Amino acid sequence: MVSLPDADLVRRDPALPGLGTVLDPARFVAALRAARPELGIEAVRVGYVHYKPGHKCLVGYRLARSERAPEPADPGTLRGTLDLYAVAQRRERWERKHPAAGHAPGDGHRRVSLADEAVTVALFPDDLTLGTLGHLFEADARTRLLRDLLPGRPDLRAGPVGTLAYKPQRRYVGRLLGPDGPLVLKVCAAKDYAATVATAGALGSRGLLRIPRVLGCSDQHRVLAFEWLAGERLSDLVVQRGRTGGEPPRDAAALAGTALAALHAQPADGLPRLARAEEAPQLCARAEELAHTFPPLAERAAVLARRLATHLRDAPTAEHAIHGDFHANQVLLDGGRVGIDLDQAANGDPAFDLGRFVAHLERAALRNGLPARHVVDLTRAFLDGYQAATGRPAPERVGLYAAIGLFRMLHHPFRYYEPVWPEQTAAILARAEAILDDEAAIEHP
Repeated sequence: MVSLPDADLVRRDPALPGLGTVLDPARFVAALRAARPELGIEAVRVGYVHYKPGHKCLVGYRLARSERAPEPADPGTLRGTLDLYAVAQRRERWERKHPAAGHAPGDGHRRVSLADEAVTVALFPDDLTLGTLGHLFEADARTRLLRDLLPGRPDLRAGPVGTLAYKPQRRYVGRLLGPDGPLVLKVCAAKDYAATVATAGALGSRGLLRIPRVLGCSDQHRVLAFEWLAGERLSDLVVQRGRTGGEPPRDAAALAGTALAALHAQPADGLPRLARAEEAPQLCARAEELAHTFPPLAERAAVLARRLATHLRDAPTAEHAIHGDFHANQVLLDGGRVGIDLDQAANGDPAFDLGRFVAHLERAALRNGLPARHVVDLTRAFLDGYQAATGRPAPERVGLYAAIGLFRMLHHPFRYYEPVWPEQTAAILARAEAILDDEAAIEHP
């Protein structure tokens, strides 16, 4: 059964007849088994939710452990794995665009139409938007794709692919294993491919900073290949130390700050502009989304969105190369080197990156029980590393952007379907309010 907050959400969105089905794993499996019993799916759990009230709800599922294929020895290949997903839409839109129904049992199709629910189901690696994704998991198609992507590397065309991260209809990141080691493949949606290509090579390695080189791209398949960066994720180290009672990895956080300073020092030519005029509406949109998902927090979220937007309007323009989504999960530590992946590089305010890193530490404290003193210590070490590399104090507005970073994560507990997502959402909002009320505590911990 769905939780009470989920049931209330379903009641308030009658435009999506399948919403209650896709949010209820037992009900979803029952509908799937009625439509395609030969699939033999007995149980799933929700791993990802992308919800647009009144328009659609995409839910990614993982199969029950007993039903999954044998797992590779390297657990990193399973980061972000989803086994299937479903999209509930408005009936009129579904009837215009859904795949043909009526597949015969056992015909090999990996899509299922649940007509009564206006729901379409796709089993990995089928994807309604990332049409090329399935090619990576079929030998002949993979050979043709890799011939186009990496024409000078015939040795890679038979290599196996393991999943690193997957957001249905958005992006797939995989590891291609070759005779000389792995490399990274990214499959992009059509709307994101051009921007990804434009930013992929705009910034490069400097000093201890390592940014993966682009090894190839295929416009036909909307796939890019990048060099593999080895290392341990800073986020894993932070959580591990927090759970075991060890000392926080201050030196690693300082290295992350130093590496970020090297990124910010590079020219921003060719990067998309992150304008102040675009930031405030994004905050208001997040508040409106929360008002539908969880109404009890609507008024507080709207008030905070207006406060944050007012601070942004008063802030000076800043134009520097920035990462755009910088946090500990983006940082790979390999000895004294720091690898950073790029997906959303932009021309904007350096405080955006600094505050976002701090916001994710705060979120880790709320979600994983990271001790509060670890957040303070890691924030201080991170900012000290940044300041030592730049030779000047950290830019103003770090506290403001930490509050903004948390506010922009208000949808995360529901998106990743945490068991107590309403409580976690309220905790994020409360922490964002507290940081904005005391910005100096972040900028000078």
